[in-house]
Formats: sequence, structure tokens, C-alpha cells
Amino acid sequence: MAFTLFTVFITLVGITSAIPQAGKRDSGFDGHATFNDFDAQGNVNCKDDRFAAAGKTKVIDYENIFGAAAGDLSQDLSAGLCTYTDSDLAHKMEGVWKLTLLFQSVKDVPGQSYKLPDPNTYTAPDCKNAKCGTCYDVRNKANNKKIVVQILDGCPSSSAWNYCKTGVDLASRCMQPKLNALDIEKDAYYKLSDNGQGYQAGVTPDLDIHIVDNPSCKYTPD
Repeated sequence: MAFTLFTVFITLVGITSAIPQAGKRDSGFDGHATFNDFDAQGNVNCKDDRFAAAGKTKVIDYENIFGAAAGDLSQDLSAGLCTYTDSDLAHKMEGVWKLTLLFQSVKDVPGQSYKLPDPNTYTAPDCKNAKCGTCYDVRNKANNKKIVVQILDGCPSSSAWNYCKTGVDLASRCMQPKLNALDIEKDAYYKLSDNGQGYQAGVTPDLDIHIVDNPSCKYTPD
């Protein structure tokens, strides 16, 4: 009997060990991907020797590895909020930008007017909390196509530029709390889309993605 119970115990331990444990980082997490023209953005945070200018990562595999900004409200991707500037505070105090505590869309505020920040006076938030150099495998949940992204900046949730995007939802502005948001280099879009379609601002849709840590920063084909 003792032998039988011991055998059953060992068998159960083996079965339990083989079951994936919920919440482990190795299993990854779901997120939302927007796409950005980093070539046209002058305030990309990471400018050290790991990155070439204008958002291109210094890696051998330019076909499969792309730069990305992590949403600063992301539950798993971000090291913390971006540091907001006096320009942001001034915009909020003007009453032009109304972002409710419930993170409702500003486009739903009746009678509210909007304007773009003045590029001559507006200073973008500082996003030095972004986990620069960290890499992730990113898959399109709709078709399982995969790329690798390397974090080179943060996507600031409370930037005044975000408040101007009244035609898109909060997820597309990196403003949804606890959503793992990645703003990915636009050249990556065709690698993830169903038909190799390239990114077109305001035309191609955002993507729901699955994200897994990639410490090697290397692309491994399936």
C-alpha cells in the first residue's frame, strides 16, 4: 500500500509540474500595437550606442527586429510614468485638454474644442523610465505572425499630443490603464499583417498582439 501511495504521489507531482503556471512571465501577456514613424520623430529617448538614429535598432536583422516605444501605463512593459513637462501642465491648466479621472475619451466631452500644441513652445515629456534595450517577441494574435521589438522610448499617456487624437480610442493613444501598449516602428506592419500590407496612417488598423520576453534580442523563426 505504501509503495502504491508513493507511486501515486510521484505521478501527481509530475503531472502538476508539467502544467503551465498561470501568470508566469515566460507565457507572455496580451497587448495592443500602434505604429509610428520614428524617422520623423525628433525626441526618441534612447540615443546610446545600441541604437542608430531615428528609431532603427543597431542589429544585423533589420527584416525582423524593429524599434518600439512602451506605453507608460503598461502593466508589464513599463518601468513607470514618463516625466511630464511644464508645457503639458500649461495645456491642462488652459482647459483645452480635458482628460477625466476615469480615462474617458476626450472626444466625448460635449462642446470641447481642441488644438495642436505649438511645436515652438511645447516640450515633449521625458520618458527615461522606458526599459531601453529590452526585447520582446511580438505576435499578431489574428494570424500568429511574429517580429522582435527592442524598446527605444516610452509612449507617454498624458502627452498633449495624445489629447489631440480625438478620432481614435484610448488604446491607440497609449492611454488605457493596464493595457500593454507598444508603439512600433511603422516598417514592421507588413511583417505582421495578413497580406504584407504596409502601414498607412489613419487607414491600417491597430493590432492585438501577444508579447513574450526575448532576452537574446534575436529573431528565431518558428
